[in-house]
Amino acid sequence: MIWPPSQGVFPSLLADTPVPRTSCRLDDAEIPAAWRAKFPSGADIIRKAVELRSDASLYPDRRLLRRRECEFEIFRSVELAIELPNITAGFTSVDGFIARAQTLLHDARPGPDDRSSCTLAKSSSRSDWCEGTQFAHQPVSEDGKTPAFLFPSIAAYYEA
Repeated sequence: MIWPPSQGVFPSLLADTPVPRTSCRLDDAEIPAAWRAKFPSGADIIRKAVELRSDASLYPDRRLLRRRECEFEIFRSVELAIELPNITAGFTSVDGFIARAQTLLHDARPGPDDRSSCTLAKSSSRSDWCEGTQFAHQPVSEDGKTPAFLFPSIAAYYEA
């Protein structure tokens, strides 16, 4: 190979290439300030997982599994950043401890259905599937019900 003098010696070998991220764990500086004020929704966590690990070249089932792992790492990072200071500050009563634990278990965590359906929607929309044809995310079915996901579509649901 011949390189022009303006490119220096072995330009492609010396170029800075980004190292792919191996973990979705967020450092304190990577956690958005808004997430510290109010725990992120499942959709927020999914968007961050897609940003950190698109995995667009993977088959949908493998992509789902890797994204779920990534989501959990993001979730744990945020939970740790928000809750560790509260925990290390200690509690003055058992009631205070129980109240904090209940908040962690019920209020702060996005529900598994919220994260699962959102993960599936994001992963599906990045594949060769077309929403409305091969799947429906939170469609309105009979009596105003909204299932998290419907395969293959709302039209097929009504035809059945």
